[in-house]
Amino acid sequence: MLDVLLLFSCFVVVVFGLGPALIPAGFGSPLQRAAAGVAASLVLVYLLGFGIYLANLPKNAHWAIPLLALAVATVKRRQLAELWADRETRTALAGWLALTAWLLGWQFTVYSYSGATWQADWYEHYHRAKFFLSHWELHTRFLATYSLAARPPLANLDAAAFMALAGSKFHLYQATCVLLASVVIWPVLLLQRAFARPGARVQVGWALLLLMALPALVEHATFTWTKMPTTFFILLAIAFLAEPVPVFPRRLAGWLSLTAGMLTHYSTGPWIIALAVAEFIRNPAILKRCVSRSGLAVGLACVVLFSTWLGWSVLKLGPTETFGSNSTVADGAGLTVGQRLNHAALNLYYTTVPVILRQVDYGAYTPRDAWVAVRDAYFNSVQSSAPLMAGVLGALVAAALLVAERRQLDWRGARFWAPLLATSLVLGTAVHTDIVDLGLAQICLLPLALVVVAWLAARVPAHPLLRIAALLGAATDLALGILLHFGIQSFWLLRWRLPGKGDWDYAGLLGHGGRTNFEAKQHIVSQPFLHDLPGATATTALLLAGAMLLLVGIFRLSNSTASIPVHPVVR
Repeated sequence: MLDVLLLFSCFVVVVFGLGPALIPAGFGSPLQRAAAGVAASLVLVYLLGFGIYLANLPKNAHWAIPLLALAVATVKRRQLAELWADRETRTALAGWLALTAWLLGWQFTVYSYSGATWQADWYEHYHRAKFFLSHWELHTRFLATYSLAARPPLANLDAAAFMALAGSKFHLYQATCVLLASVVIWPVLLLQRAFARPGARVQVGWALLLLMALPALVEHATFTWTKMPTTFFILLAIAFLAEPVPVFPRRLAGWLSLTAGMLTHYSTGPWIIALAVAEFIRNPAILKRCVSRSGLAVGLACVVLFSTWLGWSVLKLGPTETFGSNSTVADGAGLTVGQRLNHAALNLYYTTVPVILRQVDYGAYTPRDAWVAVRDAYFNSVQSSAPLMAGVLGALVAAALLVAERRQLDWRGARFWAPLLATSLVLGTAVHTDIVDLGLAQICLLPLALVVVAWLAARVPAHPLLRIAALLGAATDLALGILLHFGIQSFWLLRWRLPGKGDWDYAGLLGHGGRTNFEAKQHIVSQPFLHDLPGATATTALLLAGAMLLLVGIFRLSNSTASIPVHPVVR
């Protein structure tokens, strides 16, 4: 466990000491500066880690990153002290700590990954991190199929940089992925404050509670891939660019965040288009700003940042592999325009109509146990269906809030939000060229779900009946989307219900995806998970209990007046 503590300590020093120290006081409110600083830290770790890889330096060279963070924090100690002394940022930091403990606690329970059709990606990204850490052969094929160019590398390089400090075993990769996912709370809190009524008391505890009970977040954060860091960058961009007239530093930060999202996962692409469309519809004069000196500066900065990966990939792997190896391009290469449109329409239908309302043939993925079947049905509902991804009742309560507060809202804000959400929904399903009858919300639409969560956290506390509905939905999600899910991933529930069987027997109850993941743990990764470490059960209990105690403490002590300029969606 000492290696996990070392990893956590290095992460805190780098993420909360390096980037935040470089964000000037004039950037915005303390919470905006802290969130932008976290993003800056992750981008800087990517740049430094990529530089170490390109220079073919040994693993120990990564210690330069926390040492640099300590040096910067020492030089900027007064600025950092002022930032973290702010009540709002301290409360947000406590919220981040609670969410991190909660996610890490559930990660400690995972004996083998499972959940409907999810498989393989969890160790693909582990191998991508090890590619940069151990300088694997350039033309390595991941999952025996995908080239290096098929996935952008920011999260993989960040994971490699932190693993270089504590060790490259899989359990440390699991912990690193949780840490990289947990920072998503920062832009969610920015959006919560932006959605709040002027002068209203903003309860961080509500945002934290809804995030902790959200299966889509907890499952994405503990399945070791790059979707949650991508969501962090997209939400941060939304929080900055949604301002009616964002000042240049925040506008620059917003578009750089989108660029960092593209460097993390190409599912950011639809959101780039959606935000550009939303900005134009809200203010058509934005086109003039794009060709101004400030607009060109933003564009140049984004091009330079993205070219750190794209330029290197073209030079080393060639343009064909760089631009053609992504699954969206490769899978749709033989389709006509008509076929693409047909597939896009079908995928939009499957994503917007929850799978529980349709008959779907799971084929080989059909589980052989009733409880696993219930888990998979709920898992598919809240992961693949856009209306349920914000929680089983989240979208319904959010819509009810819009109706209840229709007289308090400035509907001019809809000129931004309506095209943003509609465009992201349509493009977020259209980019997947294969027809997937389970739905595709988990590919691109997690940011959409968390925008809804931020809206609920800001507004629902003032409505007693809707507050009860939100709590009932959260309780249902917690029971069926988290407790049941991790009870099966840990094998605890299966061992309790069917004692005396072996692990391979339990894995056989999970359907094709769960069996494949169990086989991969044995024969491909062949390393202990956090679950397998001595004292894992006690650690799980401590982490989950600590997260809940922090949640209670935040509810009692952290109510604060919204201090960030109010979003145009409200008066």
